[in-house]
Amino acid sequence: MRPYVLLAALIACRPEAVGEPGGRDNKDIELAFTEEPILSVPQTGVRLVRRLTLRTNRPTTVAVELDDGERQWTLSFSSAEEVHDLAILGLRAGRTVSVVMTATDVDGDQLSSIQEIETVDLPAVWPDIRILTHEVGRVEPGLTLLNMREPSSATDQVIIIDADGEVVWWREIAEKVVDIRMLDDGTLMAVSNMDIVRLSMLGDELDHFAVEDDLLRYHHEVAPGPGDGWVTLASKPLLVAGYPASYNDPNQTEETIIADDLVLVLDADGQELERWSLAEILDPTRIGHGSLGTRGDEIDWAHANAVVYDPDEQAYLVSVRHQDAVIKLNSIGELVWILAPNANWEPPLSDFLLSPVGDEIEASYHQHASMFGPDGHILAFDNGNNRSSPFTGLPKVRDSDNASRAVEYHIDEEAMQVSQTWSHKMTTLGTVYSGQMGDADYLPQTGNILINYGHAGYIDGVSNADAGLGDSVIRVVEVDKATGDIVWEVSLDSPIDEVPLGWSLNRSDRIPDLYGPGGGE
Repeated sequence: MRPYVLLAALIACRPEAVGEPGGRDNKDIELAFTEEPILSVPQTGVRLVRRLTLRTNRPTTVAVELDDGERQWTLSFSSAEEVHDLAILGLRAGRTVSVVMTATDVDGDQLSSIQEIETVDLPAVWPDIRILTHEVGRVEPGLTLLNMREPSSATDQVIIIDADGEVVWWREIAEKVVDIRMLDDGTLMAVSNMDIVRLSMLGDELDHFAVEDDLLRYHHEVAPGPGDGWVTLASKPLLVAGYPASYNDPNQTEETIIADDLVLVLDADGQELERWSLAEILDPTRIGHGSLGTRGDEIDWAHANAVVYDPDEQAYLVSVRHQDAVIKLNSIGELVWILAPNANWEPPLSDFLLSPVGDEIEASYHQHASMFGPDGHILAFDNGNNRSSPFTGLPKVRDSDNASRAVEYHIDEEAMQVSQTWSHKMTTLGTVYSGQMGDADYLPQTGNILINYGHAGYIDGVSNADAGLGDSVIRVVEVDKATGDIVWEVSLDSPIDEVPLGWSLNRSDRIPDLYGPGGGE
């Protein structure tokens, strides 16, 4: 199924969708419900949502007024239809909500139905969500989409919170969700349980791209690709001779099976158009710290964790974590440059290394979520693991002495040079070290940067255990890029005696509205 074949139906479910009255001339017939409004709970794992269905004897628009005792708001669905199937979004947990549904025809005739609903409470095992900073007027408008996990649980929680930290949408997914984002049509695209799925905000599965038989998994990211297609990452086994078996002795090698990461370009139906092997682009015998670990049954040589496509340049940016490298590929998968520490790169790959310039530049290690920015800039979340490379003799930086950061670089492709233009590593509670996960995003309206420390183990050098918290905590920070001021920060954590392993978060995204870029209350 093409990802956008249901767009017309979905538009009818969005507030302020535009439509024209239609149907037979029945002005002399009194406006009436032919099927009374029903507010039902979707059986899709989604919470804090109702599906509103109703039918009238001539085309009507629908307005829904909601009052949960603390907040009143109205949703207006302006597509004139006789049959309505609408998503009621924006409910909060543990509330009694009064709902007034009013249908209006082209002549202004109206009829209403009043109902009351009860929303579910949040689970007993749930992080404490606290807003640590909120500079009203300086924060990027919208809501924040998070896919969080309690590591001992097989169930992931995808939530959307408002600027006050209130959960306004929530879907429980009984698989691992490694990436989820809202598309321009208001649907959600995710990599879940090694497949790619597209979901409506009612939780319905609209598309499902199963991993190909010769691949081990889709992983880490799915993003818009060329045309109306997609770009994602996959992996497959590869036998490599002469693979290093030690981080200290480059002469200690063995034959081994690695997980070769692949960049895949898919069409709108999920069919594979292009496949580029990182083992063919890079050197499968070059390792970084982490390259002797395993992913499944294979050695985790590269651990690619992000891929994005730039339609203006027709190019791809790939984050290769265990190589401490961000690489750029052209439209046919050829290497353009490598941004990485310069240790252990041999010709011809060393010819693609960007040369650092400027006193401020600092290399990134084990980064996540690299993305294209304006005017030759790229942005990434620099986890900073070890801050050293194998075979150099340089000691690893201890976690307690380390700090993760968001960092922006400027790439001069003609000169093959890189300079650092911006970085930020502070929260309201000090520096944070997040050895896993993480994200950094440009925000379009304010120019702010949203930073996700998704698996924080140390806050200002103090371990979570010493602070009485679970093993990992989440900090999401919005920074005014021009001033460095923190304008919004949310903390998600739990006491160690309640949730010993804590909470982690792969990605965070600021979305404009629960109904997508064209929606709104």
